[in-house]
Amino acid sequence: MSAAVALPMMVGAGAVSAYKQYQSGQQQGSALDSAAQESYRQANLTGIAGVEAVRQIGKQAAFLRGSQEEAAVGGGVASNTGSPLAVAQEDAREMKFNALKTQFQYDSQAFSLERQGQLQSWSAGKARQTGIANMVTGLLTTGAGAFYYGKGGGFGTADPSTLGTATTGAK
Repeated sequence: MSAAVALPMMVGAGAVSAYKQYQSGQQQGSALDSAAQESYRQANLTGIAGVEAVRQIGKQAAFLRGSQEEAAVGGGVASNTGSPLAVAQEDAREMKFNALKTQFQYDSQAFSLERQGQLQSWSAGKARQTGIANMVTGLLTTGAGAFYYGKGGGFGTADPSTLGTATTGAK
């Protein structure tokens, strides 16, 4: 194949390959960005669900407290003295503990999802950088190959047919 045909084909193929590497990095970055957005959305929903779960525990605690007071008053016992008060206080502490435990679980899960989203966003940026670096490397490699091909072939040789033969400099 002549140099007039081979050189443009080599450069064209190298440019196409480099562009495909760039596109691959961009597509991978977009996919990771989408995954990150989903993680952020899940973190937000988890946080909202946690607030609602804690609110429900508070409602249960208020209902229990009201039931205990009603039972104590119905039995002729003052609700702010004696054994019914001790039971109510213990139940209130337990409900508060359950609320805090539930809030911690939801907050921990939301935090984990948030960090996952951040990692995916970072990975998306790295994928894009890698795609660009691969494209530049491909273009430089293609350019160097075209340069050496245009200069006659091998590295530092004027005649590609001399590759693999020893030259001593003596005539």
